[in-house]
Amino acid sequence: MNSANARPTTAGGSPPGTVRTLKREGRRGVYLVRRPDGLDEVVKRWPLTPWEFVKLCLGITQAQRQVRGARRLLAAGVPTARPRRDARITSLGGLSVEIRLEWIEGTPLLDRVRTAEADELRRLGEQMADLLGRLRAAGLFHRDGKLSNFVVTPVGTIVAIDPVGVRRSRSADPERERSIRSLACELNDSERVRAAPFLDAAARGEAAAQG
Repeated sequence: MNSANARPTTAGGSPPGTVRTLKREGRRGVYLVRRPDGLDEVVKRWPLTPWEFVKLCLGITQAQRQVRGARRLLAAGVPTARPRRDARITSLGGLSVEIRLEWIEGTPLLDRVRTAEADELRRLGEQMADLLGRLRAAGLFHRDGKLSNFVVTPVGTIVAIDPVGVRRSRSADPERERSIRSLACELNDSERVRAAPFLDAAARGEAAAQG
């Protein structure tokens, strides 16, 4: 995920300064962009349909929910990509709703859990338990807390990168179980066995934090 030597481009409706297209489905896209000041950031865009415009007016688009989720995580002390700009309408490449977020350099947590040794898996699990405990203490719950929605930075910190699923928590026990299931949902049976030190540490630590 190193973008230091990439050259910015503008093509196919991508934002000015695009270094790399991270994900694209039709007019919905996620881009790594280099600003004129040299800083990198992530631009996410959703096509502005009539229904999306209604949701924008109501404050319930995915773009707006992602920004709200990020601010809730930051207030709870959970590392996440900081919003650089609130949701706005842009006309480049067709009308879209756009947000801009801090670029987090790192490795997908899913990849690390699949390849790390037992000691590192335990350390990552303990760190995840701490994050889940902070969410719980702040009265929050991440309903899409799967491994691919987190990255591990070069210094080993787990950071949430897609907080659109962060919600106010309603009940403790069912949501704790759901949190652990979400962490394992992208692993097959053999990968879950290998990732047991991570999953067990996350479950024990989160349960202890809940008391």
